[in-house]
Amino acid sequence: MRALTARAATAWCFFVSGVTLSSWFVRMPDVRDALALTNRDVGLASFVVAGAAILAMHPAGRFAAREGTAPLLRVSVVALPLLPLAATVAPGGSGFWVLLTVFGLTVGALDVAMNGHAVTVERVLERPVLSGFHAAWSAGAIAGAAGAGAAAGAGLSPRAHFAVVGVFLVVASVVAIDGLLPATVDRSAPSARRVRARWRAGLVRLGVLGGACALAEGAALTWSAVFMTDERSASSAVAALAYLSLAVAMAAGRLAGDRLRTRWSTGGLLRAGAWCSAAALATALLVPSAAATALAFGVCGLGLSVLLPVLIGAVGEQFGRRDGAVGPAIARFTTVSYAGVLSGPVVIGAITEAYGLTVALVLPVLLLAVVGIDAPRAVTPIPANQQRQAE
Repeated sequence: MRALTARAATAWCFFVSGVTLSSWFVRMPDVRDALALTNRDVGLASFVVAGAAILAMHPAGRFAAREGTAPLLRVSVVALPLLPLAATVAPGGSGFWVLLTVFGLTVGALDVAMNGHAVTVERVLERPVLSGFHAAWSAGAIAGAAGAGAAAGAGLSPRAHFAVVGVFLVVASVVAIDGLLPATVDRSAPSARRVRARWRAGLVRLGVLGGACALAEGAALTWSAVFMTDERSASSAVAALAYLSLAVAMAAGRLAGDRLRTRWSTGGLLRAGAWCSAAALATALLVPSAAATALAFGVCGLGLSVLLPVLIGAVGEQFGRRDGAVGPAIARFTTVSYAGVLSGPVVIGAITEAYGLTVALVLPVLLLAVVGIDAPRAVTPIPANQQRQAE
């Protein structure tokens, strides 16, 4: 019963992350106007958040090794929803950037803590649940984006919007985190910490594959609507449907992902997801029909949905469990894979400026093909019959 309660509490943490981040990024144009920022400042703000998140991940992993993932998760999930509000009320320009850095650091710490705790919950339950947690993040992102759009449409300022969302999430989180597993479940012994101090080549390899998946996922989500309007001459409404089909398909795929993990091997599921998303994205680039392109983006979302959760599960199985705790392993994986998040907008944008968006989106197709080829070799085979059937 305690593990099931922890599953719900951990899913809530993923949901909070999704709501907070999507609310922030959707309201960024209004934050820009309210704080008299430039478009260059907006781009720099995204870089600061992602860069600070990367900087926080390794220290967060070491802290999780000493104290367990639960204490870090309790603090970061309560702090995160308040930081968008804090950034918008910061005194002066420097205060905004300082709080934005704290925002990014908290994002990184929460990412390590919630994924590490999720791996621990999966181990305790002895059945796949990681994809369901990432589905909770996707649901939070959709809810946050919808709420942000409604708040903007109603004329609610970013400050007021962030205050309402932040207070609600904090109050609910204080109640929810009581259900997390105790810190002793994944706290490591001092002797094991010395083993985990080394970077392992196999872990870095999985991190690079995760970075490729993150870049492809970010490119599809960021550029799908733009591609529809610029390359398929679609209306804004049709372009929005392409983005929505992608986001909803990813959420639906993650809801089904745990059940798929009971029937497929880790390598087989990674291969299928990568090739499915690569083929669908290639179809979107080649087929001139706007309706077919929108449908192809949805299929791409289904393939993408399983990749990162399965890779994180493989990291926990191959390195977290073997070395005695999951925190440092997840931290190293996310540190490397976040390079895809950080570099994706820059690389895709640069190629788009030089050669056009269609050519730029060939890059994620190629990266997904590489994941389909290499990921099954990079993970230790975990047969489906060793998994317990998901609920």
